[in-house]
Amino acid sequence: MRTTVGARPLPPWVVNDDADAWAHKTFVLQASYARAFVVGAGPQVAEVEVPAPAPAATPGTRPMVKVKVAATFATIGEAIGAASGGDVVAVRPGRYVGFTIGDDSSMRDGAYLGVVALGAPGAVVIDRPLSDPSWMIYIRAGHHVLLDGFAVLGSRDGKGPRGGIMLD
Repeated sequence: MRTTVGARPLPPWVVNDDADAWAHKTFVLQASYARAFVVGAGPQVAEVEVPAPAPAATPGTRPMVKVKVAATFATIGEAIGAASGGDVVAVRPGRYVGFTIGDDSSMRDGAYLGVVALGAPGAVVIDRPLSDPSWMIYIRAGHHVLLDGFAVLGSRDGKGPRGGIMLD
């Protein structure tokens, strides 16, 4: 039985009925983010407050962390292009075109990329596809990504994307 990935030991096999406990024992997340990339219109800020990286947490229970802002972008895709594993893309309230996240070796255990919606639930809406018209958010061969708080809104006329989020 393989117990390592490269030089890193694999987490132990966890079996229980508590999804939150299972996720916290299985995924190796960083405590905070290294840098923040802010998306959307608004005042320039030196730091942004986002939920701490955590899988399967009950909404509203995660601690908030302050992260220094490295840059501000107009689109989510541009910010993702500048970010690396361990960073967070913090999206201000508004309506946005979708985005794609591909394979990136900087994203790994202890260095997840966070893509986080700021504001009240439903304040950040993905309402148009980007690169592949079938999907609003396309994670193409991506890994070690945390998506948090987005409202994904498709068309009701049958002419829009086939789905909201594609994990490929």
